[in-house]
Amino acid sequence: MKEIGILALCLIVIFLVGCQSETPKAEVDLLIEALPEVSDLTIYHQHQITMIREKIDELDDKERALVLEANLLRFYELETRMAVIVLEEENKSIALNISVLIASLPTVDNFTNNDEKTIEAIDRSLDSINSDYLYLIDQSLLDQYELFKTTLKNYQLDLAAAKEVNQLLLNLPTLDDFTLDYQSLIIEIDQRYLKLTPSQKQLVNGEILLLPYYQDKIAMLLYLHQEEQEELSFIELSSLLDELNNQEVEDDVELPVAYQQGSVQLTINWQSNSAAISSAGVVKRGLLNTNVTLTAKVQGEIIDKTITINLVVRGTRVVDMPTINPNKKLTFAYFRNPAYGTNLMERDYMKIDVLNYAFGKIVNGELSVSHLSNLEKVLKIREKGVRVVVVIDGVSTETVKAFVLAASTLENRQKLANSIANVLEQYQFDGVDLDWEFPSGTTQKNNFTLLVKEIREALDRSSRDLILSAAVISGSYSSHYDLVELNKYLDYLHIMTYGMSGSYVAKHQSALIRSTYAPYAIASSVEMYANGGIDLNKIVFGIPFYVKIGDVAGNPTNVLGASLTNPISISNNLFMRDYYNKNGMVEYYDAEAKVFYSYNGTKFASYDNPTSIRYKCEYAIEKGIAGVMFWDYGHDQEGGTLLDAIYQQFKLK
Repeated sequence: MKEIGILALCLIVIFLVGCQSETPKAEVDLLIEALPEVSDLTIYHQHQITMIREKIDELDDKERALVLEANLLRFYELETRMAVIVLEEENKSIALNISVLIASLPTVDNFTNNDEKTIEAIDRSLDSINSDYLYLIDQSLLDQYELFKTTLKNYQLDLAAAKEVNQLLLNLPTLDDFTLDYQSLIIEIDQRYLKLTPSQKQLVNGEILLLPYYQDKIAMLLYLHQEEQEELSFIELSSLLDELNNQEVEDDVELPVAYQQGSVQLTINWQSNSAAISSAGVVKRGLLNTNVTLTAKVQGEIIDKTITINLVVRGTRVVDMPTINPNKKLTFAYFRNPAYGTNLMERDYMKIDVLNYAFGKIVNGELSVSHLSNLEKVLKIREKGVRVVVVIDGVSTETVKAFVLAASTLENRQKLANSIANVLEQYQFDGVDLDWEFPSGTTQKNNFTLLVKEIREALDRSSRDLILSAAVISGSYSSHYDLVELNKYLDYLHIMTYGMSGSYVAKHQSALIRSTYAPYAIASSVEMYANGGIDLNKIVFGIPFYVKIGDVAGNPTNVLGASLTNPISISNNLFMRDYYNKNGMVEYYDAEAKVFYSYNGTKFASYDNPTSIRYKCEYAIEKGIAGVMFWDYGHDQEGGTLLDAIYQQFKLK
């Protein structure tokens, strides 16, 4: 029947082409009237819909006014339905492609570099498909794909771990050529091998079987070394040990094994109460500072004395952070786990004061960061003076539930607070940021305050100055937060002043000043929280580094306030590459809201650029607040343009 209807419509088109006397208005009416009902519309009618749209657009105002209003309304309804049908067909095609690609994957042990492109193609397709159409893909295939990626990752990790040991084994000399210069290499091989899992050990070369022989050779050489060690006089020994006492060390310590007092030969036997320094003076640095007591038992024919030395082995994670300058506005950078494909650039270290590392998770009521794939690399930037704060995830339904449960009782609150303090100490984080979106209702509101209080008390037991901050909504706070109480415990309050316009309307997502097309804005949010009880020097507002973009129908002259369809968020870098000043995109400035947007008749984009960021930073300076934060680092333009715009305003001159 659909084919018959399409044939009839085509016959009408042919008839109209032959009717030279027919008016364009009458032609449009006939074409619209020939279209099927909405319920009978299929993808096969797409060409007819497009043709009618072109003819309507060709009509001048007088001709368009003559077209039957009912026909126009019916056509608009059919045109909207056709857009939905096209979207459905596109997603069906994507779903089929995903299924085919997953089925084509090899086994893990046959995986090659060429298969990486298949993985990338599957991930891109999964990102692009509308979530409403995921049901078109067999769930077992999706489960198979996730299992494949996990298995592949584990195999590659095993291979990488074994490769590190194999590389060290290549550096070993023969037993005949072995000296104590290779002692640290043997220790490193042994320690690394012991840390390997059984599956990783199977990938290590056979030379590892010689390790016990090398260890025996070390023991023998150490014995000979003791015999050859220069004997020290008692005064020299005492002086040397006085210099060592209470020192902080990172490298191996040379411990004397004998000394001479007159003609008396005395021996020194060292004992250590910690694995951080061996009795031979070999230092093994842990993650944190370790207090070590070394005991020297000095023996001879006459004297038998004990000398005690206290040393501190400096931890690899221990960094003396500089004091925060009260005269400088702070820049807080939200940075998602590098598994998202973004790495921190060295050029940006000096431009960031605090890196909010997302996300830690609440697991069984305690903070966990074990899933963060590049944690150690991120923590290394602390050596550049950048504070690293772990952000606790409270965005999804499950992570919100974890927050609600953790805050529900005193026992649960103390459990989470203590675990946070332990994680901050273990990894040397500089603080914690609570991203609970959002406490709802009186009970959760009160429990959140009590949780913040417990965390503050737990952090204050540390000898370090640790940051406690929270991300909060930009709108009305009264049902979510007790600001007067929170002000007592929080160091910073991060107002998420982005995404404030809603998804389906062409308005500014992060305006500085409230306006006709920006009912919510940064300045009004800051005023609201300041008036609610938060100190200005604790307030931080947010700047989006991402772009809100979507489609607009009807080519309105003034796009602001128009309906937006297919809204998505993309990185500023992607926007500049694919949209900015392309395909008719023109940038506009809303002087009332002090923000920019772009529009080309069919697409609308709301975003920040260096100029709008300058206005926002100037406002932060003028208002006297703590600074700004942005979400997120990975969305910046190539070269870090947006971060640099903040830095140029906040750097001390």
